[in-house]
Amino acid sequence: MRDLQTEILSLMSRLHQLKELVVPMYFITSLAMSELALLPALESVEFAHPIEGGTGDRADLVEFNPALLDDAFPALKRLSFSSHLQHAVNFLNHPASPRNLVSIYLQVLAIDNPPILQHYFISVAHHLGRLTELYIDFLLGPDSPIVTPPPPPIARPCLETFRPLMSCRCLRRLELRWDYQLYIRESDLEELAMSWPFLELLLLNCDPIPEPEPPMLSPLALVFFAKHCLRLRELALYIDGCRVPTADLELVPPFVRLEKLSLGSSPIADEDAMALFLSQLCPIKC
Repeated sequence: MRDLQTEILSLMSRLHQLKELVVPMYFITSLAMSELALLPALESVEFAHPIEGGTGDRADLVEFNPALLDDAFPALKRLSFSSHLQHAVNFLNHPASPRNLVSIYLQVLAIDNPPILQHYFISVAHHLGRLTELYIDFLLGPDSPIVTPPPPPIARPCLETFRPLMSCRCLRRLELRWDYQLYIRESDLEELAMSWPFLELLLLNCDPIPEPEPPMLSPLALVFFAKHCLRLRELALYIDGCRVPTADLELVPPFVRLEKLSLGSSPIADEDAMALFLSQLCPIKC
C-alpha cells in the first residue's frame, strides 16, 4: 500500500460523490483513513474478499493513528478496518471518530489480553448508539502471531469482557473469531442471550485452535438462544458434542426462525444422539 498510497489517495480525494468503497485487507492505513474521513458522501467502507481483492501489507498497520478533523465522516454508516485492539480503542474514542455507524468490522492484527477487548466493547457501547452489526475477526494464517502456550482460562475473554455489549440491545449481528476457546459458561450465555432480543446472527468463536481440554459448553447452551432470541436465523457455537443431554426437551421452546446452525470444530462422539437432540430444537428447514 505504501508504494501506491500517494497516487491512490490523490485520486480518492477528488471523488466527492463516492458512496461505497471496497478495498483489499490492510489497505486502510492511518493516512488512508484520514483522507476517507474527508469524503462528504462516503457511506460504506468494506473489505473485498481476499481472493478477489488481494491483501495489502499488515506491516503498514503496525501504527494506526489517523489525523481526524472535527467534521470527519459526515455520512459514514459502515466501516471495515484492520488494527491492533488498543489502536482501535483510541480511534473510537477520538472526538471526531464516526458516530453514526450501524456496522463496524475490526480485523484484529494480533490477539490482545481480555481487558483491552473489554475496553473496545466499552468504546463501541458508549459511542455507537445506532450499531446493529459488530464483527471482531482474528484471522489465522501463516503470518498470524499465535500465543503459546495457551493462556489459562482466567486469562481469556469471559462474561465480564462482553458485559459492556449487554447495553447494545439493538444488536442484530455479532461475530467474534479469537484464537483459543473462550471462558464462557452456560449461565453466562443465558445472561448474554437475554440482553440481545433482536439478535439475528451470532458467531461466537466456533473454530478455536484445538486444545486437549474439551469445550466448556454442552449442547444445552443452544437452549438459551432458542428461548430468548426469537429472531435468530444463524447460530455458531463451540460446544462439547460428547455430552449430549438425554432429557426430554418437550417443555423447551424450539428455535422459531433458525436457518443455519454451525458447530464449527466442536467434537461429536455420537452423531445419531446429537441429531436427535437437535431435532427437538431446530426447525425442519434449518
